[in-house]
Amino acid sequence: MNEMVERVAQAIRGGNVAWEWQDFEDEARRVIAAMREPTEAMLEAGYNAPVKDVRNLGEWKLERLRGDWNAMIDAALKD
Repeated sequence: MNEMVERVAQAIRGGNVAWEWQDFEDEARRVIAAMREPTEAMLEAGYNAPVKDVRNLGEWKLERLRGDWNAMIDAALKD
């Protein structure tokens, strides 16, 4: 089992001990997949630059950040 999928499934399950976290695995994967495309605010934070408009960060850096984020989410979705 994937550690991140388990973490998200545990969070979805909450304190409900009547259900096993595995019962929420599919939902956890959908939640993680929904986060695959970063928002502009996430890209700006990832760049760690004090700018108001992420478009001023430079397209090459934005593409690198998108690729890095996509790779991290893809890794989180692997078994």
